[in-house]
Amino acid sequence: MKLFAIFSAALNVTVCLASAQVATPATPAKEEPTQVAPEPVKPSGPEVLDPVGELSLIPETLLPSTKPKSSGAAVKKKSSTEQVGDDLQMRIRLRQVKSKALQDPKFGAEWAQAQAATTNAAKRDLLTRYYNSLYDRMVALDPKLKPRLEEMRQSLTWRIGARGKKSAQQAVLGEDLPDTRNY
Repeated sequence: MKLFAIFSAALNVTVCLASAQVATPATPAKEEPTQVAPEPVKPSGPEVLDPVGELSLIPETLLPSTKPKSSGAAVKKKSSTEQVGDDLQMRIRLRQVKSKALQDPKFGAEWAQAQAATTNAAKRDLLTRYYNSLYDRMVALDPKLKPRLEEMRQSLTWRIGARGKKSAQQAVLGEDLPDTRNY
């Protein structure tokens, strides 16, 4: 029974393929006569004088395009492969600069102090101070990376929770902390 179903399915497929391949007789292409634009018909009767001359609604020649000229050299767009390669080079350079900055023992001490903090507010302030000083050192090592580093610093301090507060470099630990006695 299965063999019969397979055989009938194969037969249907071959019939469909054979009917699709039936050649239709090719009709010779007829040459279309070229159409010539009719000449404009002038109105009969009293002749109307046009001070500008004869103006038609459809111009006989195409007007040149008026694209604005570029003010400088043509900007070459990068392909997606080039953009990914540039992004990879940027991330490599960021990692190199961060590794070089972290070689300073000052950052190890600041990190240990932040991890030893007993309250969330104190830890938040110490971590914000640590990351601000780290990113300042990274900018000093490679000033070309400043825009990217500033973006990363803002994102990181936002995640830590130092939103809308004074920067940790300006605030002294213990000052400007919220009163937590009522919580």
